[in-house]
Amino acid sequence: CVFKTITSQTPAPTKPPTESPTNLPTEAPVTSSPTTPPTLASDPYDMKDCSGICQGSYPFGCASSLPGIVSYRCHPEGGCHYGSSLTESFPHPGFCVFKTIT
Repeated sequence: CVFKTITSQTPAPTKPPTESPTNLPTEAPVTSSPTTPPTLASDPYDMKDCSGICQGSYPFGCASSLPGIVSYRCHPEGGCHYGSSLTESFPHPGFCVFKTIT
């Protein structure tokens, strides 16, 4: 019988890093493209879809046709507010304008 001796091969040691690791932040890449301005919230007096904001469905338990009224608003907690001008102030924050007449 002939036995062949198998020698174990030891992997070569890894090389140490060429630069020491650091915990310092890296610089952000510089781009030449212009940045866009932040998106501003829409005008609170603009009409919008209030579905999912106010209770129920259009007109959200509010009137939708009243004499002299041009801005119809509902509130997420219930309640309505009607404005005789498009920019009449809200009685308190949170109202959603669901209808305007111009």
